[in-house]
Amino acid sequence: MAETNNFFNDKEFKDNLKRYEDAHTRGLSIYLDTDEYADIAEYYRGKGRIDEAHAVLNEALNIFPDSTTLWTVKARMTLLEGGDVERAYQYISNVGDKDDVEYAYTLAEIMIMDGKEKQADQLLHRRFEQVDDEEREEFKQDVATIYADYEEFDLAKEWFDRLEPNEDNSYKELKGRIALGTGNLEDSENIFQELIDENPYSTSYWNNLAMLQFLKSNFNDSITSSEFSIAINPDDAEAILTKANGLFSLGNYEEALNYFDRYSKLVPDDLSVVMLKGVTLLHLNKPEEALTHFKKAEKMGRHSDSNLPEIYQEIAFTLSQQGRVEEALAYLDKKEKLPNDNHCDTLLLKGHILLENDYLEKAQEVFQEAIRSSDNSPSTFLQIAISVYDCRYVHLAYNLFLSYFKDMGNTCQDGYAYFARCANELGKKKEFAHAVKLACERNPMEAKMVLADLFPEGMSTEEYYPYLLSTNTDERKQK
Repeated sequence: MAETNNFFNDKEFKDNLKRYEDAHTRGLSIYLDTDEYADIAEYYRGKGRIDEAHAVLNEALNIFPDSTTLWTVKARMTLLEGGDVERAYQYISNVGDKDDVEYAYTLAEIMIMDGKEKQADQLLHRRFEQVDDEEREEFKQDVATIYADYEEFDLAKEWFDRLEPNEDNSYKELKGRIALGTGNLEDSENIFQELIDENPYSTSYWNNLAMLQFLKSNFNDSITSSEFSIAINPDDAEAILTKANGLFSLGNYEEALNYFDRYSKLVPDDLSVVMLKGVTLLHLNKPEEALTHFKKAEKMGRHSDSNLPEIYQEIAFTLSQQGRVEEALAYLDKKEKLPNDNHCDTLLLKGHILLENDYLEKAQEVFQEAIRSSDNSPSTFLQIAISVYDCRYVHLAYNLFLSYFKDMGNTCQDGYAYFARCANELGKKKEFAHAVKLACERNPMEAKMVLADLFPEGMSTEEYYPYLLSTNTDERKQK
């Protein structure tokens, strides 16, 4: 499968781009066919020049008003860059030939983004019945690819499993992507390593390898794979973002911020990265700058309630860290008014902010309300204990965890890593070691997240307790 970047380096495309840009510089019009206009628009989109991309399409649509290619590209661009589902529906309705397979593909993509996956799949099944026999394999692979692109991996696998197995690299790549998306990381890694051996200049292969390495918490390997991709294409946004996330996960926040900034120059409207930049700045102890990014995200997210809970939460926490308690609580009040807000979660956030700022009695009242609203849920009690620890009331947190473990009995999976930190800070060495052992056995992910800084860098959770035994004479004697 040809790489997009390779295509944009093709001489014919470069010649068309130069002709187009030279003509515009001189104020002249130029004739290209619909595919050539669409290619230039996609090139601009890849460079983050969205307004110019739409200008190319608008110019072309004045010449070819019924073009399936141009309307589908415009609809997709509107969908992917702005998330404007309604406008994407409007654009796709202008396609003259509703029997064109690209119309069906694009309409299905819009429906997926609109939360109508079932209807999209019904549409594609109906369209499949109209496809000529010799084109059915291509259709199935196209549909599986669309679902993989939109991270609907179960549906992607359903369509992929209907394909005849073959040795084509596009088939292998799709198989690797679906394996990655469904959590089969080892299979996915083997596939992409094999593909890279065949073609070490594919950014797509390196990017997928980097992503699965990231998911396996192999952050250094992930960064290295991303760097190979960036060496091939310095403007590969996916590779730049994966490297940024890897650097962030290693605690290299300054360098991570540089790569988030680099990504934002290519993809300026990615709300999630605006948020990540804010979180990174918090780690760099720059709350005012972080707040600027969170407020920017708030403006960007106003068209969609789905993003606002996280945005309001981050703003509230940032304000709280600055001692601006009333403003912080006001943002949580705004969160509480959103559709489908989880009232108990918001109460827990309010309690945390009050406790963080030493409003002990008010925090206790809010936490008690959270427990009542959750019908005395153990998970709510656990979250309160974690908040109490995070707010540095270590002895109180220690006692809360003991109470939680007593109520949960031997079925308890969570909280031991936090309890271990409490015990460690209170000088209770035996309890610390035992809690580390239980944390690593019952919830290694929590153990890694909470305890990693207490152990040598890169050490796996399986090694935590043996490491303690090797360094703690008293604990060895107990064994």
